[in-house]
Amino acid sequence: MKHYTLCVECDISNPQDTVWADGELTNELYAICTCPQGHRTLSSLVHHAPDIIFGSAVRAFRYECYSESILSFTAALERAFEIFFKAFCIKQEIGFKVIDEMWKEIKNQSERQYGTFCLAYCVITETAWKSDNKQVEFRNKVVHKGYIANRSETLSYAEYITEKLDTIISILNRKLKEECTKLNFHNQKSRNCQKLLDGNPDLKFCATGLPSLLRWNHADRNTVTFDDVLKTAEEIEKRFEGRL
Repeated sequence: MKHYTLCVECDISNPQDTVWADGELTNELYAICTCPQGHRTLSSLVHHAPDIIFGSAVRAFRYECYSESILSFTAALERAFEIFFKAFCIKQEIGFKVIDEMWKEIKNQSERQYGTFCLAYCVITETAWKSDNKQVEFRNKVVHKGYIANRSETLSYAEYITEKLDTIISILNRKLKEECTKLNFHNQKSRNCQKLLDGNPDLKFCATGLPSLLRWNHADRNTVTFDDVLKTAEEIEKRFEGRL
């Protein structure tokens, strides 16, 4: 997906002028971005993956690409399951090597991932995770049967996913915040950014934080609805003139 960041070189030479660089975001959440003057910046996101994928889903929804948005909304929730389970393992003092090896065994099997999440959620909250079977069936029709969704159906699904993500994030921030921080640092260290920097002397590094539609790490975070998300997305687009 397209990614924008401030050009580090231009900012150093002329901090009064805002110059944007753009590039393609990778699965490791970094992008090599180039500004109009040809300066290159290695932008490494400080976000968790679900935050970024959710933003992509919202953009697809706002541009009326409904089936595509459903795919991304689903992916955002599944990646949130992954974070919850890994944070739970860290809390049990399981090492990153073991966690990564374990996840490698199930990373292509969504049902097993969902099972591990449900177990971790039950242990942490002492309650059972509950899905909406109607929404799950709708998702499966779109993902597996090529069903073409309309706006009303997609809006309902987006509201459902936002509610579920809001629940997960609230618990992560309340009960597994330190573990999430450790996980984020681990993920950033696992990227090959340093190798890229060593091999490209002209490349400048920038740790980038984008506005979080889910208000993931906001100190004053309250419950977030999809209506809140749409309003925030519109405000961000106006602020950045459609760049994000």
